[in-house]
Amino acid sequence: MRTRKNLQSNQESLFDEHGAVPFRPDEDAKLVPGRKFVHDIEGMHVRLLPAPRNYRNALRISIDALCKLHRTQRKPWNSPGGMNPIQLDTWPHSTVILIRKTRDNGTVKATYRAGRLELSLPHPLLWSESGLGWLRSYRACCERNGNNPTPWRGKACGCDES
Repeated sequence: MRTRKNLQSNQESLFDEHGAVPFRPDEDAKLVPGRKFVHDIEGMHVRLLPAPRNYRNALRISIDALCKLHRTQRKPWNSPGGMNPIQLDTWPHSTVILIRKTRDNGTVKATYRAGRLELSLPHPLLWSESGLGWLRSYRACCERNGNNPTPWRGKACGCDES
């Protein structure tokens, strides 16, 4: 008599444990034509420098840091006091978020230096047109929505807007 082996599929789950669609770099990030190492993620332009060996992992780590920034920081983004560097404890290393004081092209710059990730965000007045408006406006109304891995896509729950 033959026994059946349990085989686990390598296929990614369509939804995470909270029922939200996770970020998938291969599908969600597209290279911007004519701009080296810049990926478009639903209107957010993320530049990875130096060019990482594993851009998928680098994009995931950068996006996770932006989501953690949103979940943990409630600063008045338009005030001068909100422009100081923000230190986040992220896995697998620490992350420093810098918010540029000058208005430029609105690209998020992700740089790995000395064992830490530096994310340089555009000036807050450029966030809406740079795809980062969700950092200011997205609200976590419930646990499911608070753990949404892609808050820039909108709510992942059925809660009322009120």
